[in-house]
Amino acid sequence: MPFQRTRARLVLTAEVESRLSTLAHSRTASAQQVERAQILLAYAAGESISAIARRLHGSWLNLVESFFAKLTKTLLRGIRGASKAELRERIERHLQELNQEPVVMKWTYGLESLSVA
Repeated sequence: MPFQRTRARLVLTAEVESRLSTLAHSRTASAQQVERAQILLAYAAGESISAIARRLHGSWLNLVESFFAKLTKTLLRGIRGASKAELRERIERHLQELNQEPVVMKWTYGLESLSVA
């Protein structure tokens, strides 16, 4: 059986859903607020994160590029490896350390700051 991902459920009250829907279709709100409202509505409707990113022009490639840029800046800059095996070992050790304490995404955006025009 293939691995099934579990994701946190987002349940919206009718009032919040109405506010988000209004904001998602607003022409006067900032583009960032409109996009955030669209993301929340799509996620609450059960759309996958990758589908939301594709629809809203997000790119997994950007995430991968960001990851490798950070890896280069934090681990690989200024080091000399004696061999490919040593570099590989350093990278794998670094990835294991990263995975020991994963960073959980915490939304800093709250519904209190929404202004529906």
